Amino acid sequence: MKDDGAKVREFYENNLKSAGFTGIGKSGATGKSWDLYAENPDRTRSIDVNGNAQPEGVNVGVMAVVR
Repeated sequence: MKDDGAKVREFYENNLKSAGFTGIGKSGATGKSWDLYAENPDRTRSIDVNGNAQPEGVNVGVMAVVR
C-alpha cells in the first residue's frame, strides 16, 4: 500500500521535531506538493524536504545544510 502525500509529509515533520529541529515552516501541506523547512536550535543545521505525490508514490527531495 502506498502512503499519500500528507502522510509522508507528516512522517518527516514528526521526525524532524523528534530530532530537536525547530522553526518548522511548511507550505502546501494539504495539496499534492509540499515543502518543509526546519533548523536545529543553534541554527547550524537546516533541512529542506519537499514532496510531490505521483500515481506510483511520493517523490521526495531532501537537502541538508551544515554551517
